[in-house]
Amino acid sequence: MRLVPRGLWGRVLVGVVVLAVALVAAELGTRAVVEHRIVSLARQQMHGGSVSVGIGSTPALIDLMRGHVSHLTLDAEHVRIGNLPDVSIDATLHDLSLSGDHRVRGSDAVVTVGRSTLDALASQAAGVPGITVSPRPSKGTLVVSAISPGVVDVIAEPRLQGTRLTLVPQHVRVLGFDLNGTALQRFVARHPASQSLAGLPLSLAPSTVRVTAGGLQVVLRGGSSNLTAPAAGGGESAAGQAP
Repeated sequence: MRLVPRGLWGRVLVGVVVLAVALVAAELGTRAVVEHRIVSLARQQMHGGSVSVGIGSTPALIDLMRGHVSHLTLDAEHVRIGNLPDVSIDATLHDLSLSGDHRVRGSDAVVTVGRSTLDALASQAAGVPGITVSPRPSKGTLVVSAISPGVVDVIAEPRLQGTRLTLVPQHVRVLGFDLNGTALQRFVARHPASQSLAGLPLSLAPSTVRVTAGGLQVVLRGGSSNLTAPAAGGGESAAGQAP
């Protein structure tokens, strides 16, 4: 029986360790490069705030060799997309090409519109500064208050009408008194505030909206799209759009 030369196993073990360390370093380096590249691409569609991505559990070296990432997550805080300022985004992108036009097979996203952003959008739509918006998640409505809460309140239900997010007035109260059926209530009902959600990146289109304690969450879906394509122009926010 041949004996293994002295020191051979030690050299083999050292070689295995060196190889493993090299592979781990290559994987970490490749993952960082790929994620940085995707963040740079996303930054062409999102402005301000912070953007981070995760490319899942598949080794980045394999993704790089295949030329695409099968599944990645994108999280953004305090960014502007389309006509929406200062929102948060939690998105999942499917089958992103790492070359060419960086095409994505499909995407899902949840956009969170916080209370301060709702205040700004409502003030802009009404043309009146200082409007505040208070969510009522249990009722699925928002209380839009002028001057200060309790003085002039409009209880509105957020609805999606095509690619527009519209606050449809349900009740009007002044100093706590319900003004339903009055000329003021009829005027407000004919002039709901609305915000365009057209022209979002990745061909994202709204599917549902829900009221949360922190504001509004809009669920969006997107089909095959180019990650670097400029978003189509969407409409301005507006008051007076009839539902």
